[in-house]
Amino acid sequence: MIVAQVPAQPSGTVTLVFTDVEGSTRLLADLGPERYRETLGRHHAALREAFGRHDGYEVDNEGDSFFYAFASAGAAVAAVRDALVALDGDQVKIRVGVHSGEPMLDPPKYTGLDVHLAARIMSAGHGGQVLLSRTTRELVDVEALDLGDHRLKDFDQPVRLYQLGDRPFPPLKTISNTNLPVPVTSFVGREAELREAGDLLASSRLLTVTGPGGTGKTRFAVELASRHTDAFEHGVFWVPLAPIRDPALVMDTLAQTIGARGSPAEHVADRQMLVVLDNFEHVVDAATELGQLLAACPNLRAVVTSRELLRVQGEAEYALEPLEIGEGVALFCERARLEPSAVIEELCERLDSLPLAIELAAASTRVLSPEQLLARLGQRLDLLKGGRDADARQQTLRATIAWSYDLLAPDEQALLARLSVFAGGWTIEAAEAVCGAELDGLLALLDKSLIRRSGERHWMLETIREFAAEHAADTAALADRHLCWFLARAEEADVETMTGDRGIWFDRLEADHANLRAAIAFAAGAGETDAQVRLAAALWQFWADRGHIAEGERQLDDALGRSTSPPVAARVGRVYFAALTSTSHLDLLAEAQALEAECARAGDRFNGARALVLIGWLNLSRGPCTPAEDALQRALELSAGEFPAEEAEAVSWLLIAALYGPLPAEQGIARCKDAYERYAGNRRIQAYALAERAALEAMRGEFDTARQLLAEGRAILQELGLKVWAANVSQEGYFVEMLAGNPAGAAEDLRVACEALEELGERAFLSTAAGYLAHALFALGDLAGAERYAALSAEAAAPDDSISQCLLLSVRAKLLAAAGETARAVECAVEGLRMINGENDERIDPQADRLTDLAHVLTAAGRDGEATAALDQALGLYERKGNLVAAERTRAALAAHR
Repeated sequence: MIVAQVPAQPSGTVTLVFTDVEGSTRLLADLGPERYRETLGRHHAALREAFGRHDGYEVDNEGDSFFYAFASAGAAVAAVRDALVALDGDQVKIRVGVHSGEPMLDPPKYTGLDVHLAARIMSAGHGGQVLLSRTTRELVDVEALDLGDHRLKDFDQPVRLYQLGDRPFPPLKTISNTNLPVPVTSFVGREAELREAGDLLASSRLLTVTGPGGTGKTRFAVELASRHTDAFEHGVFWVPLAPIRDPALVMDTLAQTIGARGSPAEHVADRQMLVVLDNFEHVVDAATELGQLLAACPNLRAVVTSRELLRVQGEAEYALEPLEIGEGVALFCERARLEPSAVIEELCERLDSLPLAIELAAASTRVLSPEQLLARLGQRLDLLKGGRDADARQQTLRATIAWSYDLLAPDEQALLARLSVFAGGWTIEAAEAVCGAELDGLLALLDKSLIRRSGERHWMLETIREFAAEHAADTAALADRHLCWFLARAEEADVETMTGDRGIWFDRLEADHANLRAAIAFAAGAGETDAQVRLAAALWQFWADRGHIAEGERQLDDALGRSTSPPVAARVGRVYFAALTSTSHLDLLAEAQALEAECARAGDRFNGARALVLIGWLNLSRGPCTPAEDALQRALELSAGEFPAEEAEAVSWLLIAALYGPLPAEQGIARCKDAYERYAGNRRIQAYALAERAALEAMRGEFDTARQLLAEGRAILQELGLKVWAANVSQEGYFVEMLAGNPAGAAEDLRVACEALEELGERAFLSTAAGYLAHALFALGDLAGAERYAALSAEAAAPDDSISQCLLLSVRAKLLAAAGETARAVECAVEGLRMINGENDERIDPQADRLTDLAHVLTAAGRDGEATAALDQALGLYERKGNLVAAERTRAALAAHR
């Protein structure tokens, strides 16, 4: 018999690996003990096989957690990668922490701070995420994303963390977090300025660092913020605004950066947080909104860099001056790796000690001595400083950029100018295709500090980009190549997301969103209608999923308004956005049906499935559940196994139908469980299954289970970047909390959702969420709040959105009854019931709710017999649905009436 050799316990420098399963308690509840045991067994086997292949030493295993030790960091990372591959597509999602140190041996285990640090690193991550400590990162040659410094529980000093790979995850679960960029060079000088600015930040809510281009405002703001992370318990966030030209996008960008589900104000609330907004001068019209955000959030502070003041209340200015000459010399010497000299001091004086000018000059010392630099650059400075029509420091900076530009070979000059066509940066592939760039040319510009690199993307400072754009030749042809490249990328993403992972492709589109906006703007301005329409058709699903609803609708409308024969995909998108923004659903239903018929004739299965999903959604919003489910089943048949995103859309609406429609709660729960299991590899479907099941479980009184399910479903939607849907599950939250007798909890959740949906420009779901919120506030006795959100619902609702309209009418009926206007209240309640009680309307639980509201106002009007009849009808519907909690309450109400 061959006995497997057990690896010896490593000693000395050891790499420690901790893993556990995310959401294991929820998984146990979903699968049941037997299936959970089987799933956990497969997880154990996969990890042990992968780790054993790389001579991992198993230190401990408890439940779903493992602790392994490896003799080398390389072996540890390779083992973790193998384990993730083995678990890919499984319901089990592990989070992993890896740290290299010298723990003390305590055979067969280890002790010491290194062990605790590795465990804390793991605890900071999310399912599917691998975190590395700095020591491990320095020992392995792998692609790793620098996540910056983080405070971990029980550790006094911040810990630098890295993520294996570049997949996006939510913010780490650390004591405080930050996305501040990690500079590749050291910060030199300005200690006195940092102290002064720090004092201003401590006493002011808004600190604007001003100064002309090249004074180092951005680098100074990063350093200032990084030195004050401890003061902001809930994080320090960097919001770069250079790629943005539309002030309306500033708050949306800020919300995305800080992880807000809705409006930044609702997300920040009273959290202690710092935001750093860089290059605000391009979007200064957004200053009022920033001021309003600060006014609404008492513990939020902002550092802004700008060439001009924002002119809002409470703003403090810190005017950043050039470096002291000694600091300028130190910066030059540090960058050029030279010793100080009188020549370098004179050179820095001639450069006005501007940091950017000094850095550009220092980059040239690879080919020129300081003496040669002084002689050649000095001539250019003398020439430009003769004029008096501009700030002297700006003349110095422009002269330095121009001089650096003149030092370039002609092909390098041309490349720099062509690269200015990009907004927000570029990849090497884009530079090659659009600008004819070669790697040597990019490296030359990088070496001379004229362009910068962050991960796989390159970019240039806005000051340099402005100069480069002035020297670009044949700009129309250049912009056309830019348009062609990004049109191809958008259409490639559109095709790939039909059958692949939307998240990965939409992340790529998000990274180039500024370039895509620029391409559309050029196409519109140049009369390239075909390209404009194709871009809008390819991007609308990205805009919808990622919450750019107002922008998406505007871009689609503009493109379609210019086209005489728009593609079917664009027209489907227009109906989708119109449904989101509350156009008449009956009109849209006819359009969707016509589009589906057109797709069927053309054999277009993908857009046919899209149209059928719309038909199902629009029918559900009007009441007929059977034709809705028929359309969704047909969409499922067209998309199953081929178009996973549309398959997810169809299944999600079938799950929503299980909640609203006539299917009994127990069968609805079974449908949700079946979907969760059947689509184990589709996180989007699983999220919907969890959320809808939550509301159905609440009908049976399982409130703790319901809350856990809802929280996990919402977390998945947020992780996937599905902002509209993450906000919209607040409706399911309303059912859970109202059935649990907690209207305050329902109201809190719905307020956040309404803010989110308003911020995103969505109207259809907003009208319903606002209606539910009005009912929750009425239950709390907040009649003014109920009236306010009823008005919001009325403003947002389509005239034939029967759910929103009946919610609106029924809450107004209760408000009228509370004001003593019982006759009008009864009329309003009856009209609300009529909106949802038509011949083909099968939404029995909402019908029962509106009958209960009618009974409330009938009682207030002294019409007890009619109230009892309404409650009897409601009870029958609740019993038919299997809503045990509501049925029991209705019986109690009937007993009180009788």
